[in-house]
Amino acid sequence: MKKFSSKCLIWTLVLFMIGLSLLLTAGLSGGFNQLKSEATKGVNTINVMGYEFPVSLNFGKEAYKGSGKSVDIVIENSGATRFLDIEIGASDVEMLVYDGQDIKVAGTNVDGEIVCEIEGSKCKIEQKSNIKNFSLGNAAASSIKIYIPEGKVYEQISAEVGAGKFTVSDITAGTMEFEIDAGDVRMENAQCDKLDVECGAGNFIYNGKIIDEADVEVAAGNLEMTMDKYENYNYEVSATVGNVNLGGARQNAFGTDIEKKHDGATANIKVEVAVGNVDIK
Repeated sequence: MKKFSSKCLIWTLVLFMIGLSLLLTAGLSGGFNQLKSEATKGVNTINVMGYEFPVSLNFGKEAYKGSGKSVDIVIENSGATRFLDIEIGASDVEMLVYDGQDIKVAGTNVDGEIVCEIEGSKCKIEQKSNIKNFSLGNAAASSIKIYIPEGKVYEQISAEVGAGKFTVSDITAGTMEFEIDAGDVRMENAQCDKLDVECGAGNFIYNGKIIDEADVEVAAGNLEMTMDKYENYNYEVSATVGNVNLGGARQNAFGTDIEKKHDGATANIKVEVAVGNVDIK
């Protein structure tokens, strides 16, 4: 029995040394760097020395930070990410396209600190504001510009807006999600498959195209949507207090429910407004 145990131990040590040698060889030949690079891009397998291995390792986050009067951040390796998550506390924000390969963040008089992180296929841009020193009167003093590679199409863009203006221009994504506390969001020449908006006390303006559906909820604010072609959509509008303008037909809203369908339309827009005005055309 002792001889059998000794042989098992010896074979275990031999196999361990062989595995360690192969791992070190792969690492020295650039396997580690390749594995990290591929994992950051979000792929599922990697070829090392002719063998396919699943990518399931977590190399942690790549983080970039900036604050103060002038912020200039280039988020390296962000061009391959598929998901973009933005959290803004108290600043005016512009989201634009440019002819580069990675996401850039530029800020002026930034309230608090901007933290940018990459983890797998997700890029997160967060403003950690000094809320205790913030008032609506000085929101415009803090401004942030987010530059996205031209032609980039994200699977999902999510944004949480605290206070300030958030402007999006020429952006395309599979899903766009917005949570607005007390800010104004304006989307110009936008396109997405699905739009999901929750607006507390603010305004939401959308100009562009929606492929599948939109679900917009406004507690206290105004909603304005200019679609690529009004007849391409079916509409379901519910408003408690305010005015509704749906395709040029105006109606004072007081517990109003309007449903408008168009022949051949495959996209659906659903709007619920508690207190505010709705203008869709």
